[in-house]
Amino acid sequence: MEKERIEQLKYQDLQSQKKSRRKPKLKIVIGITSMVFVLFTLSFLALRLGDELQRVEVLQSIAAGEEEAIVVFFHEDVSESETEIAQIVESLLVHPEVSEIVYVSWQETWDMFVEYTLSYNSTAQLPRNPPEQFIHTNNLRVYINRQEVSTFILLNRNNRLQRSINDLAEFAERIEGVRVVRLNEWRWQGF
Repeated sequence: MEKERIEQLKYQDLQSQKKSRRKPKLKIVIGITSMVFVLFTLSFLALRLGDELQRVEVLQSIAAGEEEAIVVFFHEDVSESETEIAQIVESLLVHPEVSEIVYVSWQETWDMFVEYTLSYNSTAQLPRNPPEQFIHTNNLRVYINRQEVSTFILLNRNNRLQRSINDLAEFAERIEGVRVVRLNEWRWQGF
């Protein structure tokens, strides 16, 4: 009986030693998992902050009249007709926010695409002739009236400048002959 009791105590001691060995491993796993989560969260927040600052920078350029607010693309049958393009320009000039409209040919669009692509990837293999999709990309770059806007106000996604750009885009989409209207997305995605 005494021998059984000693064996039982040895067994319990052995089990408690095993449990105590597991606890530090569990603590290490929990610690590493926590650190990974914190690092992931911090990197995600840093990326979001970078995106927001880039968005604000683009909005400041638009407000200063240095960059277009929207780009208007035509239907294929319109893109070669000077009279229809002139009618679209006249329709856009009616909007009170529009200050300037610049016509950009498909060749200029292709050249900007090549320059933009090569600036990010100098080894990119681009075709000598533009693909068919670039042939009908004549467009209008629409600039808005200059505005004084603080960076703090631009951080709010529902600011007056943002609303006026969205309003202008909706206005342009309703004009006959307009295929698609793009917000300024050269350097960031999404308004």
